[in-house]
Amino acid sequence: MKHSEAPTGQFDIDYATDVSHSGLFISTAKSLPKNATFHVQFSPTRDSRVVSAFCRVARLAPDGFGAEFIGLDLESKAIMQSVLR
Repeated sequence: MKHSEAPTGQFDIDYATDVSHSGLFISTAKSLPKNATFHVQFSPTRDSRVVSAFCRVARLAPDGFGAEFIGLDLESKAIMQSVLR
């Protein structure tokens, strides 16, 4: 995940679970504040193309946070639809 407030181009690698059409859960020890926005890139399956999206932190949990997609481009939407059928 790449946090939008980090202008240095730094990024973190964490694990996404519970991926859906509307968002995903990111398992991480690092925390972002609720409603923070960030950019994420991930491959929903081993053989799929990379999904690129802007997200908003929707809920916080002890082991990570739930993120809502707020900017999926058409290609990323198509990838998600094919994977989540």
